[in-house]
Amino acid sequence: MNDVIKNLQKNVLRNVYFYLVAFFLVFISVNALLVFKLNLLSLPIIFSLIVMFMGQVFIFTPFSCAYPLYVFSFLSTIAISMLIWIARHTPYEIVYLTSYGIVVALMIASSFIVHWLTRKKIVIIPMVPMFSVFFFGLSIVLSSSQTVSSTTFDGLFLLTLVLFTITSTLGLNIAYRTMVLKRDVGIGDRNKYLRKTKDDLIEYADDDAHADIDLLIYYFSSSLDSFVYGDFDRSFMDAYKIVFDSRGTAFKTIYTLPENKERRKHFTNIRNNLSHARITEKNKDIQKLKELRKELFSETLDLLKIIRYEFIDAVLKKE
Repeated sequence: MNDVIKNLQKNVLRNVYFYLVAFFLVFISVNALLVFKLNLLSLPIIFSLIVMFMGQVFIFTPFSCAYPLYVFSFLSTIAISMLIWIARHTPYEIVYLTSYGIVVALMIASSFIVHWLTRKKIVIIPMVPMFSVFFFGLSIVLSSSQTVSSTTFDGLFLLTLVLFTITSTLGLNIAYRTMVLKRDVGIGDRNKYLRKTKDDLIEYADDDAHADIDLLIYYFSSSLDSFVYGDFDRSFMDAYKIVFDSRGTAFKTIYTLPENKERRKHFTNIRNNLSHARITEKNKDIQKLKELRKELFSETLDLLKIIRYEFIDAVLKKE
């Protein structure tokens, strides 16, 4: 009986994000069906609401499919909430519909411009997904609410929509970097990949390597999470410790990369500049540091690819 309970707990922990997604999918589907009658006209509305809501939920997961779902949720929320709000204030005339289209287009365009410019920048703001979900729900509620005065209602709605746009832009960056990990590093579900990698390494490694495997997974997990949330300094430093620290022998009980002096020197120079950033910023090298940070996204991504394809995959293929 104890073994059954332990296996059940282990299964739940291993698939916690899957169960989270399944729970909210059932939750929003049931509520949508309670609000709308099921017919051919309501089906597109129900489907859109479900995808909009799930796009917000997926931002909490490590799944690479979060990006397209979050983009759809962001676009739909602005378009629908603004349409409902304008419909309550003005008749359906061409001048008002044109104004609606211009306002929505400007909001979406400005958000994606900011997203495009900042998706590879260092941006560390915790709780962005939570704020995004909160403002998502509030914008939908306020767009059709009639329980407050018109002036208060308009102010709250417009403020909520602006805050939703700001937090969603940061959320788009998070979802984008999750997609990049899948595209370039081949990791679509960070947690699942790390668990499987640890199990595979432990299965074949000697007993004296188990502590190093735990530390390897810790650093790699921290690096991947930091990369997704925009802390490229920490992501780079954690990744560097795996493959180049101590001249590449930090995890020699697991594997040592073939010597590549030029590549190691390149990444070591970046590490040294980041490590002495506070000192550097007081000297004439501040411009050099700024240029380095502009490239830190791609440099960190290159390190993550080395860990995945040249370190971990090499170990498992060798075994």
